[in-house]
Amino acid sequence: MKRYILLFLLMAITVFGHAQSIRTPSEVIKGKVIDSASGKPVAGASVYLNGTYQGVTSKEDGSFTLKSSEVNIPLIVSHIGYQTQNLANYAGKNLVLKLKPKPTELREVTIGDNTMSREEEMRIFLTEFIGSRGKDCVISNPDDIYFSFHKNTQLLTAGADKPLVIYNKKLGYKITYFLSGFRHLLTSRFTFYQGNYFFAEDTAGTQPKVLKKIIKERDSAYFGSRMHFIRSLWANKLAQNHFRLYKTSLYKTSGTEPFLLDEYLFMLDTLKARILNNARSYRDIIVIHDQKKFLSVKDTILIVDLNHKRHDLKASFLLPVAGNKQALINENGYYGVDILWSGEMALQRVNKLLPFEFEPSNYVAPKKSTGILHRLF
Repeated sequence: MKRYILLFLLMAITVFGHAQSIRTPSEVIKGKVIDSASGKPVAGASVYLNGTYQGVTSKEDGSFTLKSSEVNIPLIVSHIGYQTQNLANYAGKNLVLKLKPKPTELREVTIGDNTMSREEEMRIFLTEFIGSRGKDCVISNPDDIYFSFHKNTQLLTAGADKPLVIYNKKLGYKITYFLSGFRHLLTSRFTFYQGNYFFAEDTAGTQPKVLKKIIKERDSAYFGSRMHFIRSLWANKLAQNHFRLYKTSLYKTSGTEPFLLDEYLFMLDTLKARILNNARSYRDIIVIHDQKKFLSVKDTILIVDLNHKRHDLKASFLLPVAGNKQALINENGYYGVDILWSGEMALQRVNKLLPFEFEPSNYVAPKKSTGILHRLF
């Protein structure tokens, strides 16, 4: 019996470890990376589909070949010393990617009372970027991170010239993360960060008992996540996946940047009727152009996840974007940059990231909570 259990677990980990095989690669992306000034090939450039397993490095002659079924995810080209290039329309083209050298920047040096210890800066960074300071998710090259702190504004910024190599032991991933910006305002605990990244499996040699736990942890990270919500929205299956949408003004925040991470998340109206009368649906926020779906948010939208396991009052929000910009969404959970999140979904940090190829295992939803959200809805 134990032998059959072991075989099952090994088969399971093989399936989820190569989830990209669920969608058979149908597009071959080829090209060459060169220096924009000299025209010489650039070797060792990272060429990848953002947020996926699909990543390669350019060869000595600058050439690369990438196979994928996903053509609605940006193609990213990154290399130390060069500006990152982001391509949206690359399918069926013979690509010649010209990288521009990064301009030389003088890092700001803070002295005297305007400083914070690197230990404290790192503590804040790990908490707000990674999501924890434990051993389950670690950055293998923390010395490549540099910080700047302004005492007067209480603003901490961070950057890295090299990609951050992150090992998420709980989820079994290695993440190569090209951090392009990090800001944390201590007075309001507002955090903003952005960057591009790709995944690799990090489960080789793991014992079956641990693999089973990893599968469970990945499922836990997925359900109720931004990826889960976007997939449900794209498929017009919000109700089936226990999401509810409401137009609301019951919202507080300290800013309007993407990935708001403030803790003043949710003010619950005591009148159930007032909330239910403002119910919104797929048709209220989705626009279709050229057989592609775009999210269009003109009012603050409250997202309630009725399967959320917490018993607190935290919820999620989609915020209006200046100029009513529309953001592309895809069936695998990808979403464009013109989406502003706040609340529970914005609090999901790097330690909860999943590749877009991820597919959940057979999942048993948690029992219905007795929290106040469920008593209302």
